[in-house]
Amino acid sequence: MNAQEYLAQLQSCYKRYDSLLQEAQRFGEKSFFDSALDEFMPNASPALRALFAAEFTSNGAVMPKKGWVQTVHTDFLNCLSERYQPVLDRLGEFDIAVGELPSASFNGSAIPVLGEPRSWVVALNTGVQMLMYAVARALVSSSSGDLSHEQFGEISADGAQKPLNFLYDILNAYITLGTGYSFTPYETSPDTIYYSTLIATMAERFIYAHEISHILLDHTVDTRLQALPEDWSDAKHAVHESAQENDADLVAWSLLVATWVKSHDDLKTAYLGVSLFFRIADILEHTDKLTPINTHPPASDRHAFIAAAAKLTADQLGLSLDEAIKLDNVLSTALDRSMRHKPALPTKSPFDELLELSEKGNPPDYASFKYGCSLMFSWSAPYKMCRAFGYAIAKSEKEMESLKLPPQEWDDNTLRKFNRHKLLLYFRSQCLPSDIDRYVERYRTEYAKGCNDE
Repeated sequence: MNAQEYLAQLQSCYKRYDSLLQEAQRFGEKSFFDSALDEFMPNASPALRALFAAEFTSNGAVMPKKGWVQTVHTDFLNCLSERYQPVLDRLGEFDIAVGELPSASFNGSAIPVLGEPRSWVVALNTGVQMLMYAVARALVSSSSGDLSHEQFGEISADGAQKPLNFLYDILNAYITLGTGYSFTPYETSPDTIYYSTLIATMAERFIYAHEISHILLDHTVDTRLQALPEDWSDAKHAVHESAQENDADLVAWSLLVATWVKSHDDLKTAYLGVSLFFRIADILEHTDKLTPINTHPPASDRHAFIAAAAKLTADQLGLSLDEAIKLDNVLSTALDRSMRHKPALPTKSPFDELLELSEKGNPPDYASFKYGCSLMFSWSAPYKMCRAFGYAIAKSEKEMESLKLPPQEWDDNTLRKFNRHKLLLYFRSQCLPSDIDRYVERYRTEYAKGCNDE
């Protein structure tokens, strides 16, 4: 099996929940996009709707475009100057396929083709594209001006808090469910969309270059392989030593500068993109209590390492990094403000909120629950959503066992518990394919066993 065939095999593993998304988008007369606009911006003009539709489609917040990682790879090969021909020659020694995996996980991977020591898949998860852009957009929207002017460094008091509130919700959804989709229809400017895209794109390029660097540095020789808990494909990912990760970061930064930095403004956005990637990773590490694959050095250490390398790069190019550092501090301050005076992350998950809303009334709201659950399963890191659903079923089963009164004597609280149980059983029996349900059952059993052991 060559690298391209193996990539196709890995991508096919994710059809098990892509189909739920397609069903969810067919469900009802309005799309998820239109429903969100109606809720948050009911007076949006047709022109504004068109602007947001184009923006979120191109940046992966509604439907990630296929081939975006291949575009990064093609740009990388085309941008290498002649003095980097040895890099091209080195890559030519390998059979490499690049592409995206439709998972919300916030990372990339170098995946060896089993039995083929010179064949590798370099994959970035769609969660990288979606989460990076959503965070960048909220942070840039909360600051006045744009990246080409000094006034970007001024925090706008009016209208700044709304995108930051959305940012808090986005991070919580990702931490609790690994939910990669996010729609934040607060008004913003074309400049904000433009600069947010630049920052997110530089981060994506760096992650791609990091994975390529592992191959260039021979980190793929005799490396340890392991399957990741959030990867349903069961692919064996290369696991590297901390020193190798630092080396790959350093080479990735050098490749990023060599291929995509053509001006002082490019250097600023490259610095901002890489810095924001590590800031997000740091939040996820501290709230999720794990790094993406449990082997990387802490994101804060990697951040400091690259910041020093960027300063050296600027000195070598005869450029100042002062403005980039200033802008980075602005974004960092806005990120801190998004969580100020808020409960510590994580809080209640969107799945729990959906359950609470849908269980009201008699009968419960099956339609909304089916629609919302389908979206969550479609754009979540699978193991997190399966865990949330499995645990909810186990809790509900325990509550049902404790009911003593006949139904005609149930109070509102008991009726809601019963409605919750019906919603969970309905979606599990009518909507979940068996290959997803086996993961749900794993977590249902795990929670039930824990209760019995107490």
